[in-house]
Amino acid sequence: MRHISRGSETTVRLDLLLTMCGFKSTNTINALHDYLVKGYPMPVACTSNDIKNMSNLERDIKKVNKVAEFVVKIEEYDWGKKGKSQSQIEADKIKMKESLNKHDVGQENVKLFY
Repeated sequence: MRHISRGSETTVRLDLLLTMCGFKSTNTINALHDYLVKGYPMPVACTSNDIKNMSNLERDIKKVNKVAEFVVKIEEYDWGKKGKSQSQIEADKIKMKESLNKHDVGQENVKLFY
């Protein structure tokens, strides 16, 4: 499921998502901002930030989307636990951990979720 799209993010939200992605390249980060915040077409975001292959930016957008998906899952968990018994909450935590471990976010980042 798509949780981010061209021009849909605020600078603050994208910066928060990027902290979980581990990108080091300033060019990559700037291209993601151009595409996801400013709404530039992907070829323009790549060219203006010296990204040689558009497929690299597409890959990075998928990684940001995966992190955004986890944020949504956490929000759903937080909203869903209201009115649940402690055993239901614990079962939900186990499901969340299993789900997080299945995805490639990096173990150092997964620890931050629980």
